[in-house]
Amino acid sequence: MKHLSISILLFVCLLIKSGHAACFQSEGNLTSCDQGIYVGLVGGLSQIELKNTNSDFKSGYYVGGFFGYRFPNSFRIEGEISYQRSESDHSSYAKGYINTLSYMANALYEFHCTSPFTPYLGVGAGYAQVTGHFKNRPDEPLTFFHFINKMHDICRGKNELAMQPIIGVGYEICNGWRACLEYRFLWVRDTMAAHKFGCSLTKQF
Repeated sequence: MKHLSISILLFVCLLIKSGHAACFQSEGNLTSCDQGIYVGLVGGLSQIELKNTNSDFKSGYYVGGFFGYRFPNSFRIEGEISYQRSESDHSSYAKGYINTLSYMANALYEFHCTSPFTPYLGVGAGYAQVTGHFKNRPDEPLTFFHFINKMHDICRGKNELAMQPIIGVGYEICNGWRACLEYRFLWVRDTMAAHKFGCSLTKQF
């Protein structure tokens, strides 16, 4: 967890530094991709933390898609669907994995720049379905029994409220294409949290 926290700090500092170096906000000097409908794909690494359990999980992955609308006042809204999977650590007494399917509505604000870089901040809300698939280790039958009792709802599939803050920086490529580097913290009520480090590619029409 210590290494994860350091990684998060370095990642956020990188985004802030990129944004500070690239961005001096200029009224009326927006990039070519300043308004309209856009679609995109996103993917990257994730690290989950389950509530009320001692089981550790390896870094997993997530993939997703989104569509939205960018307004001329630097705001944009979007709908996002993403899938995430994380496997339990080999040292854990429960072998298996967690699937998370989330449906989010996001609102973001972009800091338009005179350069091709566009830092942005956002927040999202929606719901997530968290499902666990586990089997016991032969040497830990009793511990696994207690673990499954705690994970009963997740193993059956649990739908909960979800929220996420978003920080990122985009780079305008050409002809409405943009590549982004970003961090999202997905919080699922009473179930789990996930640190998500990813890249996205969007196309504006």
